[in-house]
Amino acid sequence: MGKLEPKCLSGKGYGYIAQGYIVPCCWCDPRETLQNRQVSNEAKEIKDTFFKEHLKLTNVNNIEEILRSKEWEGFYDALIDNNGDNALEICKRYCGTTKSTKLKLIEKKANATYFPDSDHSSGIKIRAVPDKWVRRTK
Repeated sequence: MGKLEPKCLSGKGYGYIAQGYIVPCCWCDPRETLQNRQVSNEAKEIKDTFFKEHLKLTNVNNIEEILRSKEWEGFYDALIDNNGDNALEICKRYCGTTKSTKLKLIEKKANATYFPDSDHSSGIKIRAVPDKWVRRTK
C-alpha cells in the first residue's frame, strides 16, 4: 500500500451521520442501498469503530468527549503509524497516494458538480484533535 495523505488531518470537516454520530469525514458514511441491505466490509469496519452508544452525540456533553475517546484515538493513531497500514479501508481508498487511488478520485471529480466559490458542505467544521495528529500544510 502507498502512503496516506489523510484529509481529516489537514482541516477537512467532520461528517455527521443521521443516526446521531460524527465521523472523520463524509467518506466514512456507511451508506446502504434500499435494494441491497448487505453491509460492505468497509461499512462494517466504520460502524464497529464509530457507531457505539457512548459515542452518540446525544450521550455526550461536548464533541471533545467523542474525539478523545479510545476509538477515535485508535483511529488517528492507525492513520499515522506505519504509513497507515492499519488504517480503515475507506481511508486507504480515498486518502491513499497510489496511482490507482488518485485516478479513482480524478474520475469521481470529473463526474461531479464543482462549486469553487462556495462551501456546500453541511459537516461540522471544527478541529479538536491533539497536535500530534494534525498535519501542517504549507
